[in-house]
Order: sequence, then structure tokens, then C-alpha cells
Amino acid sequence: MSNVGIKRPCECTIAHDISLENVSRMHELSEAFHAISLRHTCLLSILEQFSKLSSRAGDLSFNKLNGEIPNLDGLTNVEVMCLTGNRLNGNIPDGIKGRQSRTNLFRSFSEEGNLELGGCLENYPCQKDRYSLHINCGGEKSTVGNVVYEGDQYEGGAAKFHPMIDYWGFSSTGHFWDHNRTINDYIAQNVSVLGMNHSGLYTRARLSPLSFTYYGRCLADGNYTVKIHFAEIIIRGNKSFHSLGRQIFNVYIQGKLESEDFDIVQAAQGVEKVVVKEFKAVVKNKTLEVRFHWAGKGTTAIPSRGTYGPLISAISVESGFNA
Repeated sequence: MSNVGIKRPCECTIAHDISLENVSRMHELSEAFHAISLRHTCLLSILEQFSKLSSRAGDLSFNKLNGEIPNLDGLTNVEVMCLTGNRLNGNIPDGIKGRQSRTNLFRSFSEEGNLELGGCLENYPCQKDRYSLHINCGGEKSTVGNVVYEGDQYEGGAAKFHPMIDYWGFSSTGHFWDHNRTINDYIAQNVSVLGMNHSGLYTRARLSPLSFTYYGRCLADGNYTVKIHFAEIIIRGNKSFHSLGRQIFNVYIQGKLESEDFDIVQAAQGVEKVVVKEFKAVVKNKTLEVRFHWAGKGTTAIPSRGTYGPLISAISVESGFNA
């Protein structure tokens, strides 16, 4: 087993597959670094050895882990455990159910073509078919022309699932390992006066250190146009050290990777400038999902520690047919 990319005292990234025989070495690493990140290492059976982990925080997200969901009761020292984007199955252990206020059971990654939301929304039945959806991500209700953007000022966090109303909501997962953030820090607030048109859509933005998903429900099946609004409001453009940051992330629609390594500053040719990306999507089972995922690229500490992950201003969804 080898390790590379030790970026901070609180994070250790394991680069190669780990067999059951040498998993015990993780115990020593967790003691030394207090947190273990095994993101993107394609581990397949490490869950059986969870009892050997003693770190306060563990990130096992996006590793294609399979098997039954582990019982975490024995990990008394663990405060945060990320299992997003794996292939776990089976019943949810009582120990996890008991942490309901700190647990997000909505899956944050979908295999393409498999977009059933299941029991998460069984208490929110569709009242009627819809043909559009507009969300001001992280901001208040706003009107642009004759289009009303739904407000989205609900708190984020390391494990949050918000079914707003019957026809849309969002799920957020991810912990800022290197920075003590509060739930209020999952919404970015611009610090200067914005000069673009419809600035109300860009003054605040939803963000996450790992992944979040917006879903639309009750949409009539068919073809849709999805427009995603971006504006960089955290990184500065004053040619100082604060201007050197880069937030890079991936965009998935209906489980399909639509934009890889998306860089807002590069796409908009500057900070506090708007760029709107347009995608086509097909709605089946009345469900549309738009997911944003940080894959570990870009800077992480400019202009301050914990500055990374997707940053989204607004989402607009319109059908290609009439009601």
C-alpha cells in the first residue's frame, strides 16, 4: 500500500487498491492524520474492515463499494462518514437511523437511466404534471421577465435532504475536511455590488465540498432544455493572491456526465460575470436530476481554506412541447 498527495495534516489520500490483508494499516494512518480520504480509489470490499478504523472522519465516497450497508455503531470516535456514490444495498442499520438529524439517505449519484426516487418522497405525491422549473439556487424568490424563480434559502450541510414541495428539492452531501464551517457556509454570499443584469440570481449561490443534486418531479415525460446559471462570486478578480483560485467541478444531468472539469472563471472569462450553459435532457418517470460533483480538481485554499466544490447560481428547465 502506498500513499500520495498528503495535502494537509487532516487528509491522507490512498492511491492504490487496498486488500483486506493490509487494511489494518489504515488504523495507523487514521491515528496519525485523524481523517482518511479514500475517494476515487475503486475499493470493492473494505466495508468488512470498518471496525479497524478509528479516525474521527472518513470519506469513502465514489469508490464503487459494494455489499450491505455497514453498521457504524462500533465507530465511536467517528463524527463524519461519507459513503456517497457507492453501490451499497440492504436494510439501513438502526444505528444509522438513530442519527436521522445528521443523516442523508437520499442517494447523491444515479446510474444513468435509473432515476426512481423511491421512498424518499412517498409523502409528496404529484398533484399535476408540470412543464417547467426555475430555481434561484441559494437565493430568494426572484422574477425575471415573466419567469418566477423559486427561492432556495434552506440551510445546507454535510448531510442534508430537503424535499421543498411536491415537485422539487435538493440533496447535499460533503464535509469541509480542512475548515470548520457552519451550515450557513453552504450558501455563498457575494461581497461586492454586482453589475450584471438580473443580479438577484447571482448575489447568492449554492455550494458543496463534494456533491449536491437538484431534482424536479411531476414533470411530464418528454424532451427538456436545462439551463444552468453560473457566476464566480467567491474568488476575486483584483490580480492579487485571492484571484488565483479555481473552482472546478463536474455536471451530470439524468446521471450522464455533461460537463467535466467545468471552470466558471474560464467559461465566463472573469469573475462576477455570468455564463449560462444549456443542455438537452429527456424526462422519464416524471423525474429530472441535475447533479454537481467536485472531483478533487482546482484549488482548495484560495481566497481562504475550504474554497472548493461546485457553485451554482440558478437552474431553469423548460419543456420542448406545450401542456
